[in-house]
Amino acid sequence: MALQATPYKISLDISDTDRGVYESVKFTVARHPSETELRLASRVLAYAMFYHPHLAFGRGLSDTDEAALWEIDLTGEIQHWIDVGLPDAARVIKASRRAPKMSVVVYGNARLWREKVLPKFAHLNNVNVFVLPQNERKRRINHTTGQDNCR
Repeated sequence: MALQATPYKISLDISDTDRGVYESVKFTVARHPSETELRLASRVLAYAMFYHPHLAFGRGLSDTDEAALWEIDLTGEIQHWIDVGLPDAARVIKASRRAPKMSVVVYGNARLWREKVLPKFAHLNNVNVFVLPQNERKRRINHTTGQDNCR
């Protein structure tokens, strides 16, 4: 029996003074069985970063012809393609041809990706890359005292 997607109900208050966006949005997002919690959180963060009334979640994990998120105008044209994770250069280049604006929200250990993949599409003017910070310190909770001991 195939595993089912897990739905999450999300409520966001978005305030972006640079773009003049002040919205309270509620939506349900599905976590694919093979998707990590970190990737789901990154998709939700990308939704908040690039919020637009026409922004929607795509099936980017299960359908390679769709973005993780995308803004599609009323004529059906893709205006903004947003990928989350560490996409290969071919995917970024292909997406940059399908939309006037393409963004990549990178999470996790991106050092090798930045060295090997990023230079292959760095010349594209319509692609923006946002790297989410990675917490390099590991936390250890003392179970007797409940204190957080960083190392």
